Amino acid sequence: MMTFDVLEQPFFCRTKDTLRFQEMKMAIEHMANGKTIDDLEEMSAEENLFSAVSKSRAKEILSIMRRRLGKVDQAFFDFFLSEPIEMQKILCVVTVMLDDRSFYTFMDEVYKEKLITGENVLYKDDLIAFIHKLQARDERAAGWSDAGIKKMRDNFKSILRDGGLISATGNNRQILRPLLTGETEKFLEDQGLMPIRKILSGER
Repeated sequence: MMTFDVLEQPFFCRTKDTLRFQEMKMAIEHMANGKTIDDLEEMSAEENLFSAVSKSRAKEILSIMRRRLGKVDQAFFDFFLSEPIEMQKILCVVTVMLDDRSFYTFMDEVYKEKLITGENVLYKDDLIAFIHKLQARDERAAGWSDAGIKKMRDNFKSILRDGGLISATGNNRQILRPLLTGETEKFLEDQGLMPIRKILSGER
C-alpha cells in the first residue's frame, strides 16, 4: 500500500517542482523493471538519463523523482504502465499530492470545491487567495516571500495544465474535470487513497 502521510508534513513553497511527466514515466518504466532510485541517479550522472540541460537541473529532477516515487510502490508502477497516457498524467498529479502538502491542500480546498459546485473556471486570484489563507493559519507559510508565492502559483498552474486538469492558456483557466476510469478509482481506494480519489471525483 502507498504512503499517505502528506497531512503530517509541513507546508512548503515549492517553486520549481513541475509535473515532469516525461521524466516520471521514464523513471517508472525503469523502476518497474527492478531499478532503484539510486540506480537512476547513477544513470543520470553517467548518461544524462533525463536529458537535463545541466548537472544542477539533473540533480533537481532526481530530487523530485526521489520524493514522489518514494511515496509509491511496485503496484503503482505496474498500474501506471497499464493505463492510457491521459490517466498516467493524472497519476503523476497523484504523486504530487502525496508529496506536497501545499498542493494537496489546494486540490482539496479549491479544486475539489470547484468540481462539486460546478464552477468550471480557475480564476487567477483563486490561487493567491488560497495561499494567503494558508499563510494566515500556518506560521511557516506566513514567512513566504511575495516572489515565492507568485512562483508557487505559477507552478501549481503548470502542474494542473500538464496533468490535463485545466486549460493550457489564459489568466483564468477552464477546469477540465478528470474522467477517472473505474479501474483507477478502485486502485486509489484499494491503496488507501480515498481522500485523493474524492478530490479527483469532486466528492465530499
